Amino acid sequence: GLGTIGEAMYGPAVVSVHYHFKDFGAFQPYAGIGGGYALIFDSKDGAVTGLSVKGAPLFALQGGFDYALDRNWGVFLDVKKLFLSVDATGNLGPTPITARVKLDPLVVATGISYRF
Repeated sequence: GLGTIGEAMYGPAVVSVHYHFKDFGAFQPYAGIGGGYALIFDSKDGAVTGLSVKGAPLFALQGGFDYALDRNWGVFLDVKKLFLSVDATGNLGPTPITARVKLDPLVVATGISYRF
């Protein structure tokens, strides 16, 4: 087999709007949508040499909740599903190649919040 074709390190920059459902007391679920851009920080050759990956716009769906432990402290869970495809170019042996690569990561964050 070819082994690793190549690698890319990227980070999604996302801006979203969300709606908080307020009728659940201390538990406040929310849903949202957004957009952004996938920033490509680095790419490494594998079976494909001269690998170049270009950043691309993305679409995001978001959901989660905030839970108030008291007046100031709380916990949260946030889940974002990102939809994006990037273009990659390089060479497989002497042959130039291009590809559209679908990434579509799921980003999950949890933590503790403090409100002033």
